[in-house]
Amino acid sequence: MDQGTQYLLVAPHVALFPGLVLALAVLGFHLLGDAVRDTLDPGMRNADDRRAMLTWKWKTFAELTPDELYLALELRQQVFVVEQRSIYLDADGYDRSAYHLLGMEDQPEAPWLAAYLRVLPPKTKYPQASLGRVVVAPEARRHGHGRVLVQKGIDFIEARYPRVPIRIGAQNHLRAFYEDFGFRVMGDVYDEDGIPHVDMVR
Repeated sequence: MDQGTQYLLVAPHVALFPGLVLALAVLGFHLLGDAVRDTLDPGMRNADDRRAMLTWKWKTFAELTPDELYLALELRQQVFVVEQRSIYLDADGYDRSAYHLLGMEDQPEAPWLAAYLRVLPPKTKYPQASLGRVVVAPEARRHGHGRVLVQKGIDFIEARYPRVPIRIGAQNHLRAFYEDFGFRVMGDVYDEDGIPHVDMVR
């Protein structure tokens, strides 16, 4: 052991050179992997940057274009029906009365809806104003869009309906998420379309 230590002190390149080669090899494989990924799947290139830059727009039902309406219904069904395996009628008759918030990726040639919610005026579904159909596309999660989405919904309601409470029917596992925005539980947990829900008011 002592002889080996003395040898390394005299010839440190013997230990440093293999380590340097290994580090360069790992870096090379990493860069090569990124290049192959971008070649095979151009849509993944700079995906994080694109999805961090959303255009937010509010629209009434009448103002929605056919493409926007399709994207909204597609995203809602992708998450609430297919991903969550809940068989229910998503088009529930309230969309015509709602204000719709669309968080769109800035890709004019191929619009992509990353986040969505709808606001129902007071005395539409509940005596209070309501947030609903709050959804972020699976590919756009973990970028903070959900919090931006909910805060924009709250700000919209507070500006349009001052001093009116906001009520939501939240999935129970998201209770803590909504509590961060000032919502408080009212009533017991109940089943809705096979998923535990709880009513909350802010």
